[in-house]
Amino acid sequence: MIIYYYIMSKSNRIIIALVTFTLISSINTKLSISQSTINIAPTDSIICNGESVNFNSIPCGPYILYDDFNSGGLGVIWSANCNPQFNNPCIYTSSATSVYDGTPYLWIGNSVSFPRAITTVPFAISAACQICFDMVYSIQGNGAPCEGPDLSDEGVHVQYSTNGGATWTDIKYYPPDDTLCVGGGGYDACMTQWNNYCLTIPTLAVGNNTQFRWYQDLTSGNSYDNWGIDNVTIFQADTTNSSSATYNWSDNGVLFSHNQNPVLYYPSAGYHEIIASYNDSNSISFDTVYLNVALAPEINLGNDTIICADQLITLSVPNIYSSYIWSNGQTNYYTTFDSLGIGIGSVNIYVTVTNSSDCSSTDTLIVTFQNCTDISNNESDKNILVYPNPAKNIFTIDFVENYFENSNLIISDISGKVLIQEKISAKRINFNSINFSSGVYFISITNCNTVYRKKLIIE
Repeated sequence: MIIYYYIMSKSNRIIIALVTFTLISSINTKLSISQSTINIAPTDSIICNGESVNFNSIPCGPYILYDDFNSGGLGVIWSANCNPQFNNPCIYTSSATSVYDGTPYLWIGNSVSFPRAITTVPFAISAACQICFDMVYSIQGNGAPCEGPDLSDEGVHVQYSTNGGATWTDIKYYPPDDTLCVGGGGYDACMTQWNNYCLTIPTLAVGNNTQFRWYQDLTSGNSYDNWGIDNVTIFQADTTNSSSATYNWSDNGVLFSHNQNPVLYYPSAGYHEIIASYNDSNSISFDTVYLNVALAPEINLGNDTIICADQLITLSVPNIYSSYIWSNGQTNYYTTFDSLGIGIGSVNIYVTVTNSSDCSSTDTLIVTFQNCTDISNNESDKNILVYPNPAKNIFTIDFVENYFENSNLIISDISGKVLIQEKISAKRINFNSINFSSGVYFISITNCNTVYRKKLIIE
């Protein structure tokens, strides 16, 4: 059984992982089914809080290839250009996904420089499911034939071909400095211990003449960059999945669904252990996937604002993120807007920021540019009094006439940033300006179609 999960984010990105319930036997012949086991790939995934995970399951049936290389050779289903060894020249430890049992494995030693390829015979793939295998890289700096790859282009490609090997397409590339490794470079245990990997066979690989290969196109020479594979299994989809099969899904020990295709929403950051079980009345299979729910950025451009068409407005967000993109195309943490190309009216200004976890957030601000040539001569209008002016810690606005009630009042700095925005509810309002920097501020009062504007100086 292969369980895909799709993480749908606010930024429309899709991350895909898969939980697999695989029916295999311990012999290396075709089309044999026994007790169910489970594999998962990738073992860890990062999503962002506020995203949902949609788990979808597809049964995998009998395999068309299983080879544990215990026969000590390639047999009739493989070909190679690099004289692989089967005498276990390099011993590496097990991992949580792959147990080294001391039996023979296929080892790419130092007989050929590059390219190095291990290729299957053609198979008839009628429905895509998955390909699973164990793999290990040698430790960089050891002696041949146990010297490991360390450069980013010295890893192994898993590929398929549907035209007799004329062209090959990557299913996945495994760089020695994989970002899942802490350090990488052929030193870290995540690459230099046996690990089990499972990959979805692409739909385009379905056909009657499909080959697979493990391919290393670059090395530092014959005596360098060695690696091995074991327990290669190729599955097809099982179209006879039992309707009586049951599913159980739990998150950090809490059961959350019996559905085949559940959806789970993650509002908060944190680590989650997802365990899935599948019971088809013949056997029960389990698997686990670990999700790191990273914290998405929290940004706020402030309240919507109104400024004169001849003014500029400068907006900014914290300068702590990996990337920024504003609606005007700017990529700094700040940007400046004016009415050029906009004219009189409102415009949506937005910014999208992305942090180091590849989580993104967007905020939008509406800026309205007004024709201030029609503003009343309010500097001399005695209906609105601002005092003291200049002010220090406190200033007062008096409205002589009560027709200003429920009008909009905005106090902004010289850049257009809104500091105070409220409805007028009294004929006299006192403001605390102790947190205002010294400089010039504008008081805008919109009443019906008229904008009254006062200048305020803070010392």
